[in-house]
Amino acid sequence: MRSLTIFFALAYILIAQAPPPQFTVTDLGILPGKAYSQATAISSNGTVVGYSATAGYSLGQSTGAAQGWIFAQGVQTAMNVDGPTIPIGVNASGQVVGITGQTPGFSDGELFYAPFFYLNGTYNTPGNLAIDNVCAACAPDVAVPTGISDTGVVALTSDPEGGFFEGDGGPFLQAGMWAAGSLTALPLPSDCPALKPASGVHIIDDPNFCMTRAMGISANGQFVAGFVWYWNQRVYEPALWTNGQLATFASSGLMAGVNNSGQGVGFAGGGPAMFSQTGTSTSLGTGWFPVSINDPGWIVGSDQPYSVPGGLYPEPVFKSITAGSANAILWAGNTKYNLNSCSCINNSSGWEFDYAYAVNDAGQIVGTGFHNGVETGFLLNPGPVPPAVTAVVNGASFKNGGVVPGEMATLFGTNLTTNTGINVTSGLPLPTSFVTNSVMVNNHAAALFAVDNVNGQQQINFQVPWEVASGPTATIAVANGDTTGASLTVPVLQAQPGIFNYTADGNTFGAILHANFQLANTANPAKPGETMLIYCTGLGAVASAPADGAAGNGQVTMNTPTVTIGGTKAIVSFSGLAPNFVGLYQVNAEVPATLKAGNQIVTVEVSGASSNSVLLPVS
Repeated sequence: MRSLTIFFALAYILIAQAPPPQFTVTDLGILPGKAYSQATAISSNGTVVGYSATAGYSLGQSTGAAQGWIFAQGVQTAMNVDGPTIPIGVNASGQVVGITGQTPGFSDGELFYAPFFYLNGTYNTPGNLAIDNVCAACAPDVAVPTGISDTGVVALTSDPEGGFFEGDGGPFLQAGMWAAGSLTALPLPSDCPALKPASGVHIIDDPNFCMTRAMGISANGQFVAGFVWYWNQRVYEPALWTNGQLATFASSGLMAGVNNSGQGVGFAGGGPAMFSQTGTSTSLGTGWFPVSINDPGWIVGSDQPYSVPGGLYPEPVFKSITAGSANAILWAGNTKYNLNSCSCINNSSGWEFDYAYAVNDAGQIVGTGFHNGVETGFLLNPGPVPPAVTAVVNGASFKNGGVVPGEMATLFGTNLTTNTGINVTSGLPLPTSFVTNSVMVNNHAAALFAVDNVNGQQQINFQVPWEVASGPTATIAVANGDTTGASLTVPVLQAQPGIFNYTADGNTFGAILHANFQLANTANPAKPGETMLIYCTGLGAVASAPADGAAGNGQVTMNTPTVTIGGTKAIVSFSGLAPNFVGLYQVNAEVPATLKAGNQIVTVEVSGASSNSVLLPVS
């Protein structure tokens, strides 16, 4: 008999829309003596790097200072590196690459910068990273790292301090890769003249003269993202180097980040785009600039564009920002989320998220914003999405509007459970915790019948605790493991009768049994004068209610319902809790002797509330 209750209680599942991803935010901190921080990169295993700086600092200025730091296992540690330091990349082994300020040069007092490698407290500034140095009178030709893979491959860009126009057409920007002590220049497009010309040839006048820049590298080291800059044409094109082989894209723009599958993100044709190895690009909407993509396809960026292609590195990295200047953006599941307004972050109070710089395959996001008005780096850790109750209905009729003490009810929502399929409890009394779930109603743990998740459509069937009779409202919340979602508040009703039912041949028949507990159907119809057992829920208070989750034993209802069969009132001989069931009511009613054969409409009314209409076959 209990299986009959569960069958009717599971007859309806509500389709729910997928909610946005959820995160918790961590303030990555500011080193002592500094005014602000920025987080610049995150490794595949969650190590974050960034820097803290004094007020007014920007890259290349001798005033102020920046100090790099590493954030791992909840602790921020200053990097022991000489001079102002800006980390740019970090891998799973904890190796950091970036730039460090050196001695002042020229009359303006600017600092030269050099690349650095850092691991376990030891750093060095390798001197063999310059791709080209054709101008003896120029400042030292250095290479600026833009990322490091887990395999130790560094993407970099040759960045001469001497400028573009000194000497016979050089030095110029060029993308490259460094691995195991060896430097490789990444190829230029075939129509581009060589950057290092024959003596006396001013190649800068060539209409196809171009430079290249590396912007990012995949964790597996196979892909480098960047762009080709056609200087005389004032055009820059997205570029992807796959195992050292160049592919460019027809649209004007750049590629800022790339994942282990060779999917890149950046700008193309005036809008945000995702790139494929086949040379095609896909629009990502409008109004934002993506800079990083992980293997699951999450993309992060900001709604304010980075400066390209002029500076050392895209703004606002290496320069303090202004509160309210931007909004960090997440693209997930083909949906764009503004991290300041999407309700994606569970503990976002006091936070403003301006720029998201990187996302790893675990979905961890780092960037820069303001916490209680102070610029600082942030780390977003994805977490379980809290359950959300969207509706609570009568377990038999699926009518909403409130709950009745003791009834069988069904709640619908999103992220209710991580389990799949139809999961039905066994044994009595019913448990208040099942699989990973529990339901609280006015702080009373509800007894659970079933937890269902079929093709992402989720519901929980439960008994409304008898204790909510004190009303006037019931606040209902679901916990999934350690995560409790927002509650839904509904009225507490005196009664809301619902008749269990099933569908056959396009008709809705009631769960109405003969005295021998056989189902009344078209093959076994009721007869005039016969007493039938009508199974329902939500009839309200009973004498000496059992404990929550405990089986009823025939306790009679405080109010006798009115039963109508075929438009005629039926004689009710019993109304109460069905023996050996939880939350199930049984009404014994006599089929009026005057009824004709056929499917007759049955309704139950109690305390001014009417049930759903069902059919009873009568012979």
